[in-house]
Amino acid sequence: DVHPSWELDCQQNYIFYKVDDPSKRIRGLWFHEQAERVRFEEQLERLLGSLRNPAPTAAVEPPAEPQTLAKPPQQAQPSPP
Repeated sequence: DVHPSWELDCQQNYIFYKVDDPSKRIRGLWFHEQAERVRFEEQLERLLGSLRNPAPTAAVEPPAEPQTLAKPPQQAQPSPP
């Protein structure tokens, strides 16, 4: 799992990262192609950025009250004679 507290150290053909748990070792990824490493680094940096600074979510509006059809006003009935 990717965690926002990861610290990256990107070097020629390698991406090293330190995880949140200080008792864990530094981990690394090796890339045969430098261009592939650069692409992966860019994607990983974007992901970490979005985890560290999530975009604000739009406020959820409560559903509108259902509209009822208004009844036409009743006319007075003539009284019998």
